[in-house]
Amino acid sequence: MWRMTNTVRVAAFALSGLFAAVIAGAWLVARPAEAIDGIGDAGAVAVSGAIRAVVHADGGTREELLLCEAGPMGAADAELCQDLARHEDPFAEVPADAVCLQRVYGTERADVSGVWQGRAVSTTVTRAGSCEEERWQRLSGLLERG
Repeated sequence: MWRMTNTVRVAAFALSGLFAAVIAGAWLVARPAEAIDGIGDAGAVAVSGAIRAVVHADGGTREELLLCEAGPMGAADAELCQDLARHEDPFAEVPADAVCLQRVYGTERADVSGVWQGRAVSTTVTRAGSCEEERWQRLSGLLERG
């Protein structure tokens, strides 16, 4: 009897999870892509920014410029700006209390400055430690262009 009751509970739990997945999937299919998390042009977030990154890698230095509005300095990098805008604060420093692996992922370093969404940005991104590597990967579209 005990074994049968547990089997019934497990089956009921599995079916309830399956039901929830089917309902969630139906909701996603029924909604246009533009209405889900800013996907598509109709849901694009207004992004303003002009960011300069000086990347020190492989014994050399190169400069990358990110413009989120077209202007006299050049055309906008709309796709990269939208990718960065998906993060609450893409240029945020690693919190002092973060727990990070002390592994070196590379010797590259980038000094990043400019304006993002009306706020001044001034930070250095490295690849020393897992938290810094996460920042590097978040900004890789800008830092690894060249």
